[in-house]
Amino acid sequence: LRLLPPKAKGGTPQVVSIPLVQVDRLSSVRVYVHKDLRPLESRQAGIKCVGEAVVRLLSQMKRVPTLDAEDDMKISEKSVRKLGSKVESIEKLLGGHTVGSAHDLLLRLATMQRKKELEAQVQAAKREVKAARSLILKDDLKARQRVLRRLNYVNSEGVVTVKGQVAAGIQSGDELVMCEMIFNGAFNDMSAEQLVAAASCFVWQEKGLSNPKLPEELVGPFGAVREAARRVAKVSAECKVPLEVEEYVEGFRPDLMESTAAWLRGARFADVLKMHGKVQMFEGSLVRAIRR
Repeated sequence: LRLLPPKAKGGTPQVVSIPLVQVDRLSSVRVYVHKDLRPLESRQAGIKCVGEAVVRLLSQMKRVPTLDAEDDMKISEKSVRKLGSKVESIEKLLGGHTVGSAHDLLLRLATMQRKKELEAQVQAAKREVKAARSLILKDDLKARQRVLRRLNYVNSEGVVTVKGQVAAGIQSGDELVMCEMIFNGAFNDMSAEQLVAAASCFVWQEKGLSNPKLPEELVGPFGAVREAARRVAKVSAECKVPLEVEEYVEGFRPDLMESTAAWLRGARFADVLKMHGKVQMFEGSLVRAIRR
């Protein structure tokens, strides 16, 4: 089909259906045609009436009047008036813009609409991810609450116990492992050197040092640290906290135990550094660990 002006010769009037998005405006002028447009004569008469109406309106008013919501449809709501003013303002802006006269305006509008749809899909996906993360964090929180109950840091009603208050006051190192050693009496029989050496396992975070061979008096304290760490790790794993037991236990390394014990006995700082043999240790790292 090819569209022709109403009074063009050689055309055959047809009744076609079009989507609403292709309707640009509605006219306030109504043309009465036959109700049954299946006969060709009815369609020809109808298109003749439309053509004559358009010619008459253009000659008298220089335009075909459009349907007005307030004057013709008697709609007096302020929202409609405001919306109409907004449409007129946008049409004026579009008419004065280079995009308004672009030959590919419809393609650009379709591309923009597609962009808006994709942005909406992105926002929906972000909301789904946020909801999923909240669910994961909620499950992780429940698992950690079970760990605290199992280790008696909170009671069955969720009230913090004395053990939990002590753990909350620990600022450096793993609070749970440290508290387990405190309340199990692991530090009771340790000397000052052994206690400081055991504490160094909680604060040393540097990588690259191999496990040194410990003096006999430090083997016991290191074993106590690893034993408490293994207990906390096993309880956490049983409570569905995502961690590897052995990896967690290996995080408590004895690299500084001999150095901190010697430092407490009054050894020179240069001699403390030499205790690590061929393994390089930065002075700042050692000082930071001792201060912690």
